[in-house]
Amino acid sequence: MHHVEDTIAAISTPPGRGGLGIIRVSGSRALAVAKKVFRPGSIPFRELKPNQATLGKVIDPSNQREVDQALMTYFKRPRSYTREDVVEISCHGSPPLLYHILEIVLQAGARLAEPGEFTYRAFLHGRIDLVQAEAINDLINAKTHYQAELAYQQLQGKLSLRLQALDHKFLDLIARAEASIDFVDEDYLFITPQEIEHHLSELIDELSSLEQSYTRGRVLREGISMAIVGSPNVGKSSLFNHFLAQERAIVTHLPGTTRDIIVESVNIEGIPINFSDTAGMRQPADLIEKEGVRRSRQAIREADVIIAMVDNSRPLTQEDRMIIDEIRQKNFLLIINKIDLPAKINLQKLPPSVTDHRTVRISVKTGEGLPRLKEKISASILEGDLPESGGALLTNLRHKEIITRCLSATIRAQSSLHRGLSEEFILLDLKQAYHQLGEITGRTSREEMPSRA
Repeated sequence: MHHVEDTIAAISTPPGRGGLGIIRVSGSRALAVAKKVFRPGSIPFRELKPNQATLGKVIDPSNQREVDQALMTYFKRPRSYTREDVVEISCHGSPPLLYHILEIVLQAGARLAEPGEFTYRAFLHGRIDLVQAEAINDLINAKTHYQAELAYQQLQGKLSLRLQALDHKFLDLIARAEASIDFVDEDYLFITPQEIEHHLSELIDELSSLEQSYTRGRVLREGISMAIVGSPNVGKSSLFNHFLAQERAIVTHLPGTTRDIIVESVNIEGIPINFSDTAGMRQPADLIEKEGVRRSRQAIREADVIIAMVDNSRPLTQEDRMIIDEIRQKNFLLIINKIDLPAKINLQKLPPSVTDHRTVRISVKTGEGLPRLKEKISASILEGDLPESGGALLTNLRHKEIITRCLSATIRAQSSLHRGLSEEFILLDLKQAYHQLGEITGRTSREEMPSRA
């Protein structure tokens, strides 16, 4: 990592052509650099006001030639993203032009920013915590509405506020327990064992709730894998194509058309889903089909949710029963396709655990039942609605693992209390839990980090 006192610059808009492109400059010499490369149109440079865009020309200092017409905005520290002086030059979004202007800015005294360095400086200067820094990346890379909403909530500090409340509870408990040890001869208890038990129970409940929220948070952030399985010619590929809104898989009246796994990502009800269209499950006729069936079974093992399809227009086959038996311990939906045809299927021989609340009747050909199927898919994944205002779901595996360690340390502290051990043993685990909790927001890292790199 370069020296944090350097003035840095980079193109802050995505690669590619566009109407606008932005060069961002941050650091103590941002204004000095801008003065070399930007000529305001109507007022002297010294009269430029913070937070006000000014029209002018980008100038190449080496030959004083005009490069582009642009807007320059100056953000005076600490009222900027990095809490440093920041200058943004908005010019036309031609890639060669942007790179040329960036080169001019670098020649004027800035250095090229490393990936993520603007956000790193915002974290280093206390503008954001580590959760918010990670949320910026999640927001930029969001592919669905839910992903963007969760990332924005974390960027706004919803999860950070919940973690800060836990921080304060740990600190209060640690301080009072330490005071009881330090002033043991004063014949005064700063906290009773009953109060310690009450606070520990509260902390354990809150940490457990956060840990459990990761299951839903991971789904919304990363998506899930879903395999469509069934015997040949039940309509798996047709359903797969419907979800993708394109003819991705070959569909014919002949059984066994799909020989390999086809995987594509789609967005259903705001949830990213990696769909797998699998080969028909039956006794294979050749080596290729045998390999396709093997891969279908592997897809069943690895998928988060299974869509098992059967054909409404024929009785249940031996292959249908074999598939249903294989997926009974998984999170699955039983899809009865081709309801536009006369019904010949009989589900009464299947156990209620297979058919109750898991069956959806559809016709991929006519579209009947497909909206209901999407609702069922969403319900089977989320098992409830996305919280509207809390925004404190754990969505990051790093956060979840830290919360798990923090919870374990807190439970150990409670166990020490129940065994009648002294406050020193309880404090050891409480301090460990508090330290680990700080790793999520970066509090621990910032405490250990020198003020200047």
